[in-house]
Amino acid sequence: MMERLPKMLETTLIAFTGSMVCMYIYLLVFRIEVIHVHHLTAAFAMNILLSLTQLIFLSKRELSRRQMFVRNCIHFVICLAVTLTIATFMGWVMWSQPISIVVFAGMVMFIYGLMSLRELYQSKKLADKLNEKLKEKYSE
Repeated sequence: MMERLPKMLETTLIAFTGSMVCMYIYLLVFRIEVIHVHHLTAAFAMNILLSLTQLIFLSKRELSRRQMFVRNCIHFVICLAVTLTIATFMGWVMWSQPISIVVFAGMVMFIYGLMSLRELYQSKKLADKLNEKLKEKYSE
């Protein structure tokens, strides 16, 4: 658990940055001119909460691709539910205006996709590094 903390903090900060960019675009699209500090605080708290949902990936044994896929799907649904719930309470989305929900969900999917691509890139980089070390070790 403790070894995952730095990675969770890094993910939180990257997701928060993405959230701020998306929030700025959202404000421009819907022509909202006023944003209060409590909106930024809520966005940061939401990202911390979403980082805690990464605990769903903890396992004592190696996960198969299928298990990882299922956990990713569950994680995405939880993330979407958490963000839509907080967005509703903060007044960021109106259930009477479906377009605001679609745009907000799209932004969540965009950020989730970017974070997944980043994770995939880091995994590939680590695998390449390990393969290179194995080549060096067994080619001698």
